Amino acid sequence: MLDKATRAVIERFPDSKDDPEQEKRDLEFFSTFSAKHGLPSPSQAHRHPSKTACRPLKLQFASNSDRDKFLNGFFKAKNADPSLSSIQSRPRARRDLTREELRKLYESRKFVYDNNLKEKSSKFIMVDIEYKLNKNPRPFL
Repeated sequence: MLDKATRAVIERFPDSKDDPEQEKRDLEFFSTFSAKHGLPSPSQAHRHPSKTACRPLKLQFASNSDRDKFLNGFFKAKNADPSLSSIQSRPRARRDLTREELRKLYESRKFVYDNNLKEKSSKFIMVDIEYKLNKNPRPFL
């Protein structure tokens, strides 16, 4: 449980399951990304086993405050940094979650997706594992 407090999870980041050096390449990428944006650098990278095309990438940090600084910086830089914005799958980051929190996250994402689709606008947005009303919803194009 203590490790979860110091880990960030990157979802939908390109992955080559056949490459034995994949985790090393991931660590190098995010170490460079962190240095470029003045963020704490991860100490380890691990691909969580999964059936999906892009296995979740877990990044280990020295402390939960380092993890939080990284996540905050990731959110600010992901659309402006070509190394991330050019990736078609649009990677996203979150803190590492327990099974119960993960279940709540999936339920919230489904609610947001279904209701925004029905409303044809971004009426709801995700904040951590919860959703909330968007003060400035934008219509879908």
